[in-house]
Amino acid sequence: MKILIIAKNVGRIAPGIVAERLIKGLSERHEVDVLSTDYDPSTELTNIKKVIRFKSYEIKPVISKILISFFSFNPLDVYIAKKVANNCVCKYDLIFSIVSSNHYVSLILGNKLSKKLKVKHFAHFLDAIPAPGGWLKDDFFYKGLKKFMARTLAKVDGVFASNQQMLDYQLSTFKIKKKICKAVIYNPGPGKITYYEHQLSNQNTFIFTGGIYGPRKPLYILKAFKQLLGHYPNSTLEFVGSDIPDKSLSIFTADELKNVIVHPFNRNLTDFYERATALIDIDADFPNDVFLSSKIINYISINRIIISETGENSPSRNIFQGIPSIIQTDHNANEIMQGMIKAIKLKKDINFNDRNSVISLFDLKSNIDRIENEINNADT
Repeated sequence: MKILIIAKNVGRIAPGIVAERLIKGLSERHEVDVLSTDYDPSTELTNIKKVIRFKSYEIKPVISKILISFFSFNPLDVYIAKKVANNCVCKYDLIFSIVSSNHYVSLILGNKLSKKLKVKHFAHFLDAIPAPGGWLKDDFFYKGLKKFMARTLAKVDGVFASNQQMLDYQLSTFKIKKKICKAVIYNPGPGKITYYEHQLSNQNTFIFTGGIYGPRKPLYILKAFKQLLGHYPNSTLEFVGSDIPDKSLSIFTADELKNVIVHPFNRNLTDFYERATALIDIDADFPNDVFLSSKIINYISINRIIISETGENSPSRNIFQGIPSIIQTDHNANEIMQGMIKAIKLKKDINFNDRNSVISLFDLKSNIDRIENEINNADT
């Protein structure tokens, strides 16, 4: 089968890394071309037949929001999609678009090429669009984006999402007018567990990697760590590539603040993983969220305890509950502090084989199998 995969980003950032892994898996079984504006994979994708780059014409997010608020779409996205579709002369058996927050051109372009080439279009959502309550205000932008998605998704032949809650939510954003494929395609993880040597020192190091934004707040982690220093003063809390407001750090004394370290973005996290007592993940501070962070999918393949600060009925809560090496806590400083103490006590004795079942859930081959199964069912 000849497949055209449309992904704004391939490699480098979180959505791009997921796209890179999916492209790798599909290109090992099918003839694959890639349409992208930002193609920077971390490994050479040797099985891809052709990479077609198109210009994105970036504008300020506030301008994009104003356009979507007034028109229920971004005219520039439509212009780009129309231009690229008109220039496409190749034939394909399937269009597969990878859609993430604020990047809607892949979805629009997928529909245009599907209509032009008379083939099916499957859209895979890495993010819920529009983001549900708690992430976005119920304002003109939210209403405009909701109208855009309802209109645009009604034209696709398949909707995939990266967890069950997100899929259920995405399917609720439009009226299904025809038979469509729908499935959970988990964001593929790195694979089997990577074993790093445990540090012999008595230093306790808690690591958070990536951005903190919106309802994912550092407040409870910071308060918990301040409490922890009263029990284990030889501890550090480190953020890698995170923006921590000075106001949030004001709870620490000058001496305590020396134990809170903020590092710039680093693509190679090996040094941080090696010295970590536990890796920290933070979910949105409200119940029934639909997002599963990309970092915890990477964390589960590292032989380090995970502290997952998550809400009630979140994807993380449902998928990882009952796994001893993944300590789940509410958004509660005292509970997180107790989780940190537990990690310190268990760090040299924990067995990470308890993660094998969830690692297989995020296995690349298994998820490519699911995609192929949906493709085959769509043709019958």
